[in-house]
Amino acid sequence: MPGNRVAVIGGGLVGPVIAMLLKKRGFEVEIYEKRKDPRIRANQSEGRSFDLALSKRGLDALQAVDEELKEKILREHTVRVDSRLIHDKKGTTRVWKYGNGEDACLHSMQRKQLNEIILNEAEARGIKIHFHHLLSKCDIHKGDLEFEVGDTKVKTKTKVDFIIGCDGAHSAVRMKGFMLSKKTHMNYQQYYITHGYREIQVPADVDGNFAFEEQHLHLWPRNNFMLMGLPNPDKSFTMTLFMPFEMFDELNSNNKVIKFFQTNFPDAIDKIGGEHQLVREYDNTETGSMISIKCHPYHAEKALLLGDAAHAMVPFYGQGVNAGFEDCIIFCDYLDETGDIVEAAKQYSAKHRKNAEAIVDLSLYNYDEMREFMNNTSFQIKGFIGKKLHKLFPAAYTPLYTMVAFSRLPYSKVVQKHIKQEKLFTFLLLLIVLLFLYIFMAMLFPSQMIYLHTAPLFIIAYMYFKLPYEWKYRHF
Repeated sequence: MPGNRVAVIGGGLVGPVIAMLLKKRGFEVEIYEKRKDPRIRANQSEGRSFDLALSKRGLDALQAVDEELKEKILREHTVRVDSRLIHDKKGTTRVWKYGNGEDACLHSMQRKQLNEIILNEAEARGIKIHFHHLLSKCDIHKGDLEFEVGDTKVKTKTKVDFIIGCDGAHSAVRMKGFMLSKKTHMNYQQYYITHGYREIQVPADVDGNFAFEEQHLHLWPRNNFMLMGLPNPDKSFTMTLFMPFEMFDELNSNNKVIKFFQTNFPDAIDKIGGEHQLVREYDNTETGSMISIKCHPYHAEKALLLGDAAHAMVPFYGQGVNAGFEDCIIFCDYLDETGDIVEAAKQYSAKHRKNAEAIVDLSLYNYDEMREFMNNTSFQIKGFIGKKLHKLFPAAYTPLYTMVAFSRLPYSKVVQKHIKQEKLFTFLLLLIVLLFLYIFMAMLFPSQMIYLHTAPLFIIAYMYFKLPYEWKYRHF
């Protein structure tokens, strides 16, 4: 498609996917990445190492690129995870299934491995990737780009017809293009949560097997903090400790680290490899921070933001890569409808904002669920009932996690449906309680008028529907 030159800024996960989808549609696409080539061993210390969990939204995007590519990734590079395994302080465990059916599962893999696979695939399709190119200037109105190349920072310029920023939470396209332009009127909000994280790598055991049961996401919820473990295809586990920064600051000696794990995660120490290995792994990484970002618009003249550049989120729903990949196919759907990349970008920006902001909020909520609510008996009972209702009446009731991870329902509609279901669910429980109360009162006071028996029902129902919205659903 001559004259339709597209520059994709960012060679992480989202960038190569949108590049390949545009290449399939006849665009001339090149990728510019500020890092050195991450496929070269000497460069592999650069970038994040969070494990990721592919689910429905991300897998559909990979299928849109190439079905064989998706199947190869699932077959050779992921571990199927169908539940959480909750560990208490005594070492007792319980299983929390994600949902009903074979498709209710996540596919765990290492971020760097997926990055290498899709970079190779993009190059195999004729897409040129410029590594070690740091974006220094970005004119989103003219399509002019300037980069600092290599360690010497030699400047090079190029002009394209359209720019797509897929360069992460600290996007240079957003900061140097959108936010420096007086014409875009960009609104921007960022929020660093008060909790950080550290990763601990757990190799395979002496027999070459997984140290933990591999079909689970392992979770040690401790209300204000938690430890989480995800399996990798090489039989290792990536453990991540999430907790407030001040708690990390207090673990300022090896003895304190060991004592902390002995108190809170005693059954994990031997699996990690003992106290010495625990301390070595803990000291091997710095405490990382986590950010949520909302901004708008995503489109301005000759530029578009996708993925974390548009809506960065904390990792607790595992939807960062899935939402970013879904961005690509949603945008391409608009492109197929309109036949014009600028018009498609306008529609995407106008219609997708509410969905992007919904998953940013949902990701924050899920941290509460994972570290705190999983210890709550009423939450566990409610979750059990919800799964049974979904199995019996799948069209009428769907658990929140199922809608987010195992469907393509837009995130904003997920929230709307969840609130309606919560309202109905709570009211039905209220009716059951009041039914027992009615029977009890009827047995005690058989001569009283019927309205005395049913009065509590109407009073409590009235109070419930009149309660402030924020009280009933504090997370949304």
